[in-house]
Amino acid sequence: MVIWLVRAVGNLTNIGLCLISLRSFKYKSPVYARVFSLLCIFEQLAEFVQWRRDGVWLSMGIITSNAVSVGEILVYGYIFFNIIHSRIVKWILSCGLIIYLIMAVKYIIAWGFSRAFNLSFDVFTFVLLLIPAFTYFREIFTYNKTKDLLNDFTFWFVTGTLFYCAAWLIVDFGLGYFYFMKIPDMASQSSLLRYLVFTIVNCIHIKAYLCLKK
Repeated sequence: MVIWLVRAVGNLTNIGLCLISLRSFKYKSPVYARVFSLLCIFEQLAEFVQWRRDGVWLSMGIITSNAVSVGEILVYGYIFFNIIHSRIVKWILSCGLIIYLIMAVKYIIAWGFSRAFNLSFDVFTFVLLLIPAFTYFREIFTYNKTKDLLNDFTFWFVTGTLFYCAAWLIVDFGLGYFYFMKIPDMASQSSLLRYLVFTIVNCIHIKAYLCLKK
């Protein structure tokens, strides 16, 4: 019951994020803010599909889950390409995206569309995205000295992304520990943590979109 309640709250915050993100099409904003808005809407549509766990809805849920995974890394990669100045980090990001896509194609060829991506895809994605996220905060001292960061969309977006990747990695490794120690009800505990992270990240990204002005 608690898990479903937390998941519902997470969905409500995501719906709020989808609605507030539409500000990016009305107010002055970078192009990547609008691209991220579209990703948020797509994720919420996929979440509606994944609520059902029977029959054809289960298969559709797996397909949309994989599509969200690919969409996320591509969109985040595109955004960081527009944010980061370091050529080395951009090169690392490019190589990482290519490797991820090769992994995804090989996985789909092997298992078709009936099996969700395994844990290694999540770990690879979050480790890869942490590199440009940390780089952004290092580059602040070089390129953003005069900006009011607390009212800057990019600052809050990267903050939310950094928290998202770091927290999700902790949950993933924690899940592995649960399996190793054979702790009961580990799936429920992991799901609860994931939805809590999802809710917090949505709130941070909502803050980012509220920074957009006319």
